[in-house]
Amino acid sequence: EEKTVAYMEAVYASGGNAGPQETGGYVFKPDYTNNNITLTSVFFSATHNGKVNLTFHFRSGKTVTYTISIKGTHVTGTP
Repeated sequence: EEKTVAYMEAVYASGGNAGPQETGGYVFKPDYTNNNITLTSVFFSATHNGKVNLTFHFRSGKTVTYTISIKGTHVTGTP
C-alpha cells in the first residue's frame, strides 16, 4: 500500500548510524489510521544523547524526515 513504511533511516547529526541495524516493526510502530509512527524503547536503548535525523521511506517512494533530540530520557522532535 502507498502509505506503508518500507524502512527507516536513522543517523546522528554529528555523523554515524543511530539505533539498531535492523529497523523492523520492533523499532518503530506505524499507526496508519492516525498517521503516526512511534519509536519503541528498542530504538532508544541503542541510541545516545544528541540529534538524530530520521528518514521514513514509504513504499510509494515518498520520504518524510523528522529530527529528534535525545538528552537522557528526554526526547523532543521537529519535522
